[in-house]
Amino acid sequence: MAYVGERTGTSYKLNKVDLNTPDKKISQDIGGNVAVITASANGSKIGLIQAVEQGYEAFAGSYTKIYDATSLNLLKTWPLAPPAAEGRIVEPLHHRDPSLSLTDKYAVVLTEDDGFFASGGAQQYISVYDIAGSKGASHTKAFDEGTNGARGTANTVLGVGTLMGAVVNGDYIILGGNTGTAAFKIDASGDTLAVTKVDDSADTTGNHWFKDNGSYVLESKSNTGKVKVWKWNGTSAPTAVGEVDVNGNNSGNVQALCFDPDNPATAYFYQKAGTDAGNVYSVDLSAQTLTKTTLFKFPPRSILKCNTPGPCRHRRDG
Repeated sequence: MAYVGERTGTSYKLNKVDLNTPDKKISQDIGGNVAVITASANGSKIGLIQAVEQGYEAFAGSYTKIYDATSLNLLKTWPLAPPAAEGRIVEPLHHRDPSLSLTDKYAVVLTEDDGFFASGGAQQYISVYDIAGSKGASHTKAFDEGTNGARGTANTVLGVGTLMGAVVNGDYIILGGNTGTAAFKIDASGDTLAVTKVDDSADTTGNHWFKDNGSYVLESKSNTGKVKVWKWNGTSAPTAVGEVDVNGNNSGNVQALCFDPDNPATAYFYQKAGTDAGNVYSVDLSAQTLTKTTLFKFPPRSILKCNTPGPCRHRRDG
């Protein structure tokens, strides 16, 4: 288990603990506070976005750092780019946790620049960094530049609207936005990495959240009560295998969802709305038709609710 904490002055530590021998903790000084921390699917790399929060959802001095998960040695570090070189402040997505995903080869980072457009509106980027080699990073804008400093239309190269989250596996990325989700391939044939869309399916429903276990991806769809299921296919592009109607055609975002730790093809969902609110379901993700099976039901008012004013900042706790 890896976590960030134990501040000494203004410096924080990245800690790693083997749960079988918790007294043998190793630590590494990492500098300022951390907005996001994640690990590669096989656990060999740890990635974090280091940023100093200045007020609610505002950051400065941001970097992406990659560590070896065994030794906690720092392997790579990049400014949270691309406009950082121009003196601009770039932040991780306000959606926070889905801002960073990584494998042994690549780190995918989603960022935004709130003051990019003169007439208002943030510019966003999907950036792909080379962890294993020395290829130049790619930075693809989410929006075109309009006239008189206005934000233009969404970049059709991506075709997902406002960026919400991304997951990466092998050479492929699943990228979600407020107008849909698509799969992309990382092209490493040139001196600089690039991304190319490989899935033109008619998915026009907004993305809310991703969960990934290295075999399957659970994509909570925005305000539909449904979860789309993707399957990673190794050296081939990922495929969408179906959809689970968790909330029974009710609106809302499915936030309580997880995988079985012993069976990557089994997922669990909690229904928070409708006549069956409180039900917990299991779904066999490898089945030809995705069918939910009721396991048990929580009694009313037994689930903690977030009372933080404004947008919820505790989505992973659901």
